[in-house]
Amino acid sequence: MLRLPAVVLAGLLTATNAAPPGSHPVLNHRFESTDPKFWADRLDRVMTWSEAELLELIPTQAAIAICGCPNCGGGPSEWAPAIFNWSIASPRQLTCKFCGEVYPSAKYPDNQVATGLNALGESVSFRYHLNPKTGIDHWFEATADWHRREWMVRMAHQLGQAYHLTANPAYARRAALILLTSALAYPHMVVLDQWPGRPRRIVSPQSPYPATGGKWGRWLEDEVPSFLPEAYDLIAGSGALEQLSRERGIDARQAIADFFKATIAHRLTFGAEPTGRHLTNMYNGPAAIAQIGWTLGEPQYVHWAWRWCQNMLATGYTRDGMWQESASYHEQTTGGLRVVMEAFKGYSDPPGYRAPDGTRLDKVDAEADSPFMKAAMTAPWSVSHPDGSVHPAHDTWWMHHRRPARAFTRSAILPGWGHAALGRGEGDHQMQAHLHFSGGWGHEHYDTLNFGLWARGSELAADLGYTNTRLRGWTADTLSHNTVVVDKTRQLSHRTPGSLLRYVPDLAGVSSVAAAGEAAYPKLVSRCQRELTLIPLNESDAYVLDIFRVTGGSTHDWALHGSALQPMQATCSLPLTPRPGGSLLEPGEAWAEPADSYQHASPYGFVREVSEATTAAPLTVAFAQADNRGFRTHLPGGEPTTILLGKSPSVRLAAEDNRHVDQHWMPQLVLRRQGAAPLDSTFIAVHEPHGAEPFLTSVERLPLPGGEAVALRVRAGEVVDTIISSAAEPFARHQLNGVEFRGRLGIVREVAGVVTA
Repeated sequence: MLRLPAVVLAGLLTATNAAPPGSHPVLNHRFESTDPKFWADRLDRVMTWSEAELLELIPTQAAIAICGCPNCGGGPSEWAPAIFNWSIASPRQLTCKFCGEVYPSAKYPDNQVATGLNALGESVSFRYHLNPKTGIDHWFEATADWHRREWMVRMAHQLGQAYHLTANPAYARRAALILLTSALAYPHMVVLDQWPGRPRRIVSPQSPYPATGGKWGRWLEDEVPSFLPEAYDLIAGSGALEQLSRERGIDARQAIADFFKATIAHRLTFGAEPTGRHLTNMYNGPAAIAQIGWTLGEPQYVHWAWRWCQNMLATGYTRDGMWQESASYHEQTTGGLRVVMEAFKGYSDPPGYRAPDGTRLDKVDAEADSPFMKAAMTAPWSVSHPDGSVHPAHDTWWMHHRRPARAFTRSAILPGWGHAALGRGEGDHQMQAHLHFSGGWGHEHYDTLNFGLWARGSELAADLGYTNTRLRGWTADTLSHNTVVVDKTRQLSHRTPGSLLRYVPDLAGVSSVAAAGEAAYPKLVSRCQRELTLIPLNESDAYVLDIFRVTGGSTHDWALHGSALQPMQATCSLPLTPRPGGSLLEPGEAWAEPADSYQHASPYGFVREVSEATTAAPLTVAFAQADNRGFRTHLPGGEPTTILLGKSPSVRLAAEDNRHVDQHWMPQLVLRRQGAAPLDSTFIAVHEPHGAEPFLTSVERLPLPGGEAVALRVRAGEVVDTIISSAAEPFARHQLNGVEFRGRLGIVREVAGVVTA
């Protein structure tokens, strides 16, 4: 018997019988087609089967969605839908998309059996293959069941649509069979725990349940079934359920209602209220709960989904409309919020009903009632790239989100989330310098004060974004970002946001931003600040002044890499010699390649073919594509620095295939400074994105007496910019070339010896 919290029993499971047939359908439905021929063609296979054949294909056990291919290891780490092809024509067969191996396979036989108890005390078994070489378990039968069940629930929904549009009772009958068979099977299912990188297992049928498993769902978020509530609503008035009740000697309608409520009860063991663990980017469950509440006449469920929406908006978004995790999860979450709101749009409580908190819902339109949703719909695009691609900070799929290219770019900021994009230019001359300083609230990377450069039509200094390959740990680590690593340790990220120090979107064409990130290294650094200033020269050319100040620890590694999409070569203006061992690992340091996306390996082992030199002299590192376009990074010197230049995994072009992640690389630069703690470093760089020919003549550091101010002279032909940046107050007065500076940032431009700005 399920053990449920008392508050759940008292609040959400005091259920009345399912709504009478005459009141359906009540939900908001979207129909794929109103053409009867469309449905006859679409449903031909399921309507051709005998009922016995249909029933035999409906899975009645818990299923597995986490399974990899032991033959090739291709695809992302163990996410079965991305690894295997499946067809209802061969419903118990899986075919690897990457090597073609077909399962069941004599080469990889089921050689193990897992047995456990369900909540009724019944013993349930699963056969699976345990790979003797890797120790990884592969549950092929249960994975095929997962595909079959996904197909069946969608088929039930499609049958419901076809019935509603054609009134053909045969469609309703088939949908009812899928619904009832699933409902009767649910109490007999075991609870499975499944997550990439660890063994699948049958766990206790009593709560507490694992969040990474379930009976119906592969995890907490999809335990409440999607599609089936809509299918039920569409056929509830057809008479098909009453006919099945007479044939089976059971109350089919009540059995389905009990099934729906039991899945909700399972979810609510993680908390009766839609707070905490429930507030994630996964919206399917709350949408289904709302639909179940409406179609069964159970208003408490609709109110739960309504409160979920309110809590998501109140606690999960930053003040600028950004979902706190990443751009990809922002799109998923915000789109999902709209799905949940649509699920109960127009709903009204039964006469006289009020929730325990006094709330009554009448003709609900949650999206229209929330002006904040308008800001949320556009937030990540305010700092997107000129070509329409999203900036892939944290776990963001660089290739999945795209809008039309812009005609022009201006500076923009998401101050609540923590991201600024300095921008300028029109058409082919658009350019951006990104500074990322958000914290982490899930799906975060360890990337405080990360720098990104977009110019000349592409992302030149990339943020790698999201991957589910075995290099996920690398793409999230601090060294894989264009930032500073202190003492070779990963930054903290979870709930450690940076803070905005300065934002100047446009001052006579110049834009500047500065942020602090001391929270990324608590108790280790007393200062961790970066400032970027975008300085235009003409319509087509501009450069970025990049100053990173850090105090604390004894080793500072300033990292910069090139494009993750375009092949690049990096060359240094100073001679370098091969580093012993080839990587950035220390002599004798143990290291192993990660086997899956949840294994962590030191990021220093991923940087290969390293050459090095130690100098305090100025130098330039050129990152060039085949057509010579790219960017030069000018380093004006001044402090003894070890130059480390090699390559690191670029990941993106592997296209989420583990077999190819070692085939794609990008140039990787690391500037290392070491000394007694607390080490104080100021890294100064000027980034020059150029076309076929560079445009800067020289970058020179100018001497300043005392203090923390930095002075540079940047030349581009007849144009000479003299720049002073100071981080500490009170600001000292400085004189250069007869010009007095006092403040955070000052720029004097001369053209042919004449001061123009």
